[in-house]
Amino acid sequence: MSDETNVAIATARTRAPFYVVLRQGTVIPEGESTAGTSGHRNTWRVAYTIEPVREWIFQHR
Repeated sequence: MSDETNVAIATARTRAPFYVVLRQGTVIPEGESTAGTSGHRNTWRVAYTIEPVREWIFQHR
């Protein structure tokens, strides 16, 4: 795992707000538009695949 992911996981376990830094070019699937808020919208697709991040999101619904 990347250092950013490790930080996110550690922070998720404390239940404090956190963020995850994703490497440029890894959020928007190849061939899809990068216009507008595509980057922001596609971060959720990635975030839900990181179990501690997903757990944190559902704890704060």
